[in-house]
Amino acid sequence: MLFVGGASCGGGGAAELPLPPFVPGSVTALEYQEVFDGAGDYLKSVLYDADAAQKMVLKMKTYSQVVFAEVTPTGDVIAFFKDGRHVSVLLNEKPPRPGTRPQPQSVAKAPSGGPKNLVTGKKAYMFNCMDPGWTDATPQLATMMRDKGYDVTEGAGTVEDFRNIRDAAFVFVHAHGRISRDRNSKKTFWYLTSSDASGMANDPYTSYWQEGSIGVALVPVYGAPTTAKPVLKYEVSTKFFSSSGVTFVPGAFWLSQSCSSFDDSAVNAFTALPNLSIYGGWTLPCDADETTPTMLFMFDRLLGKNEAAPVPAEPQPPTTFGELPSLLATTIRPGGTLPHDSSITPDGRSYLRFKTGTGPAIKTIIPSIESATVDVEKNQLKITGNFGTELGAVTLNGSNLNVISHTESLIICDKPSQDEGTLFLRSMGAPGASGLLFSNSYAYKAFGLELTPKTADVDPNQTRSFTVAVTQGTLPSGAKYEWTVLGDGKVNNQTTVTTTTTTVTYRAPNTDASDTLRVRAVTSTGTVLAETTALISVGNTPRIQFTLSGNWDPAKTPANGTYTYTDGGGNRMFPEPGTEVLFFSHNIGATDQTIGALVTVVLTPGQVVVPATYSKFVPGQAPAPGQFQFTLATNQSNPDDSESRQFAVGTTGSLTITSVTSLSGNRKRAKYTFTISNGIGGTCTGSGTQIWQE
Repeated sequence: MLFVGGASCGGGGAAELPLPPFVPGSVTALEYQEVFDGAGDYLKSVLYDADAAQKMVLKMKTYSQVVFAEVTPTGDVIAFFKDGRHVSVLLNEKPPRPGTRPQPQSVAKAPSGGPKNLVTGKKAYMFNCMDPGWTDATPQLATMMRDKGYDVTEGAGTVEDFRNIRDAAFVFVHAHGRISRDRNSKKTFWYLTSSDASGMANDPYTSYWQEGSIGVALVPVYGAPTTAKPVLKYEVSTKFFSSSGVTFVPGAFWLSQSCSSFDDSAVNAFTALPNLSIYGGWTLPCDADETTPTMLFMFDRLLGKNEAAPVPAEPQPPTTFGELPSLLATTIRPGGTLPHDSSITPDGRSYLRFKTGTGPAIKTIIPSIESATVDVEKNQLKITGNFGTELGAVTLNGSNLNVISHTESLIICDKPSQDEGTLFLRSMGAPGASGLLFSNSYAYKAFGLELTPKTADVDPNQTRSFTVAVTQGTLPSGAKYEWTVLGDGKVNNQTTVTTTTTTVTYRAPNTDASDTLRVRAVTSTGTVLAETTALISVGNTPRIQFTLSGNWDPAKTPANGTYTYTDGGGNRMFPEPGTEVLFFSHNIGATDQTIGALVTVVLTPGQVVVPATYSKFVPGQAPAPGQFQFTLATNQSNPDDSESRQFAVGTTGSLTITSVTSLSGNRKRAKYTFTISNGIGGTCTGSGTQIWQE
């Protein structure tokens, strides 16, 4: 934070000055009121001046009750009283522009088909703290949420509204936001509430004052664009929510339609709240005339309504959180030139951004069908999408299908006798305004694809052929195959290629990666008939290379030299109670499966494997977490040889896991190096790559 102004404002912004020590109880109610009245009158006289902030700082310093004042990063003013309480003066809130604001989009009542929950819980809080002159869509958004089965609590955004958030799945706040330091000199984001603070001296928020999580603000309320009346309102900081007992269900989402609400001070505080999965806000001051249409568009797409402009030519399934940033960034706001993720103010271009928090990934509990394909061999229909943990009815043309198995992302049914029709999934009992909710309608036609191979491990820059075959139905005339690499590799030297050819060549990137090769059967009009994928791991081939040199006992150690193996596998095991071990096996015998080269890493039970260094087992002592062992067969040419024996190598050394990468299927890949010596001149150095299942 920088000081702004002349010498009286901290030396012209050269450095941040420390706050003085505060004396509790040193300011009376009358002294507070004296400052509020005088500052309010002065604010009216300088509000429209270009240097209003600097003038307000100087004015505040004329009061004996005020010991410190400065301009905040958001262009407002904050002044601290002798007792540590503060008053902010909001100067960055401009008057509404009468006659120029677009009206919020009209949102019709939700149809019974197509919705999808934002979050797994049902309890939503939606607060509009803004004055009536500002564009706002909170009531419309609340109606949309209720139509989807949410229990919505609407409020004006009082201190008590914020303090009583409990077990929330979703919180939406439309409020003025600002940045300043608190009484502890910590950079902090503040919401302006709608609560009147004129009785501040006798308020019930003593504990919040003492920790600096509440304050009062002088706010210009405009009766007309050129007249303003300063009023006193409470403001609350991000710390207020952690100290007031606010709670969330796992997977919760908090969205701020507020200036500077994606400042790092806000992002770090909100994403640290327990169970909060996603936080969204605007990077700089923003314009409600622009952000309000964005909120309507965003909710429309997340809830699967398809009614906000531009209306899709065909109904689309509900947008996921992963798809949302790109959608907002590429869709131009109606009546303007900016995409929905942007707002222009005198402070520059502000962006709507999102950050993951402490909670689990947001899931859905109302179904959304993504694909339906036939498994010809098993005579089954496989439906993929987002379904929740409890099973609802699956229907084709109104008739229930027999469900064989169900997970949150895959439902398997007996193949229906009908080869085409409208496929629906009913919600898992979630009540809505019009009864049970349904998935998007999915146009089903018996058609299946198979991709060979389904998985592949390749080296960097290596090529591999993949072939698709129709396993059910007939490819219509004019249809083609759309091949796409979801990752860093290429297919036929492109990211996407559309062709009638059933075989393509995949080329891996030059670095380790996890790619997905997707193939779709697409009609001449662009309708996707079916799709399937293959998972490709690049640079994940198990390997080890080590070199023995110097003085070793030939009866217990292979001959000196360099050994390289690209076989084997990894396991995370519990060899005995209270111990957990990673085993990396290589050079495995062809007959008896004797392990020729074995790396053993001892973990703390339940430990998440991360880059770290492990020490060599201490000879004669039981292995302990944080240690490793390297064991070799004496006959590396044939570990199964009856004369071959296995011995630990060396007496001292270290092994460093240099990287740990998450792969598909809950797999992990570690890369490591090691150095071992035996105290009599023998050394062993090596490196490797191994994969295991968590």
